[in-house]
Amino acid sequence: MHAFIHQDTGIESLRNLVMEVHEEVQPDDFKFQRMYDDYIDDKVKQYLNEGIIYLVPENIHQIEPDELEEVLPPENGERVESNWVFMLSLPTLSDHTFWGIADRTGATPAYNYGFN
Repeated sequence: MHAFIHQDTGIESLRNLVMEVHEEVQPDDFKFQRMYDDYIDDKVKQYLNEGIIYLVPENIHQIEPDELEEVLPPENGERVESNWVFMLSLPTLSDHTFWGIADRTGATPAYNYGFN
């Protein structure tokens, strides 16, 4: 969850999309950058509270497409055997799909990205 809330590692990341949707609020509107960051953190959390998150099953590639319901494999092809993969849907924000990727061994930092 930390990666979803705090990372802005790409134009379609959750945090960047929230900043874009709320572009009327700018860092200059706050006395300190940290205050703006906290504002965006709170907005991201609001959307997360309204969203749906799935843990992508390790055997997703063995499941028939019509049995998957709404869960999709990660867009960038990360292996579910070596990562916990979370798929996030935030219909009140956008039609983007977001993925959170966490290395099961902890050797690689968690990250997230969005795709539209």
